[in-house]
Amino acid sequence: MTDPNAPGARWVRAALQVNPYMYEGKNAPSATFDTESEYNTAMLDACVAQGIELIAITDHWKVDSALRLIADAAGRGIVALPGFEANSDEGIHILVIFDAGTDAATINAAIGACGVSPGCANGTTGAPFATILEKMTAQGALVIPAHVNIANSGLLTGRGG
Repeated sequence: MTDPNAPGARWVRAALQVNPYMYEGKNAPSATFDTESEYNTAMLDACVAQGIELIAITDHWKVDSALRLIADAAGRGIVALPGFEANSDEGIHILVIFDAGTDAATINAAIGACGVSPGCANGTTGAPFATILEKMTAQGALVIPAHVNIANSGLLTGRGG
């Protein structure tokens, strides 16, 4: 790792799709870890071991589930970007990531701007992809189509035009 105080640009190792303990679905952390504290410690230990300095924490249509992991990451010197996972009207899986320090109320309002209620069920579809991209970019978020080559939910699969 390079000296973070050295002048000029430097590489930063990042993990841009870290799920919080309360994440539900395939590979739910609660299936492996008994408590959120245990999961957060193991996740952050793995980040430190891999030299990961920046993580983006996303959950399906919610941000509140990430707040403890964000705080724990900061305590370990890891920058945590809050965000959420979205499903567009077309079924495209999207990561929407905000600047570090963006408050949960702002992100919950962004979820609402995508056409759903914060905390709605995994798999709920929101606005069309182009609308989510436009609205979230206007709010300063980074919009990343997740696993673009996966059948049914990837941007590059099952799409035309």
